[in-house]
Amino acid sequence: MRTTIIALVLLGGCAASRSSFDFELGTEKVASSGAVSGSVDNAGTLALHDDAWALDMSLPGLASGSWMTLGGGGNDLTIISKTSGEIYTTAAGGTCKVLLDPHQSTNGSVVSGSFLCSGLSSSDGTKQVDVPSGAFQTQIEDSANNPTPSWPWP
Repeated sequence: MRTTIIALVLLGGCAASRSSFDFELGTEKVASSGAVSGSVDNAGTLALHDDAWALDMSLPGLASGSWMTLGGGGNDLTIISKTSGEIYTTAAGGTCKVLLDPHQSTNGSVVSGSFLCSGLSSSDGTKQVDVPSGAFQTQIEDSANNPTPSWPWP
């Protein structure tokens, strides 16, 4: 019984740690901590957060195994340093290219990809940085993938 409970706790911990990110912001190397919360929904809204950083992307219509350019059209990438308060976003300037790896489309399916940015601007417009490399991983979570059963059940 004790072994079973420990195994379930360990498996539960593995499921919760499916989200991660790492990137270079200018000359700073950033890697997510072990406690990352995150998901992506069917609309392409990706959000990854740990204690120190947040990475958000708007990827509408980006299909599995394809890429998209973000910036200048409402589809944006935003990086926030929670410790310094600095915000870098394509909404303020610059562009990013995002590539999604092939994946399934059901809740719990792992979605991973890579990105790079050129001229990513701070939200106040005073700084620009490049992101020469970045990667992310999270899982799909969308209530539309869990339809409400119709009543009465047959």
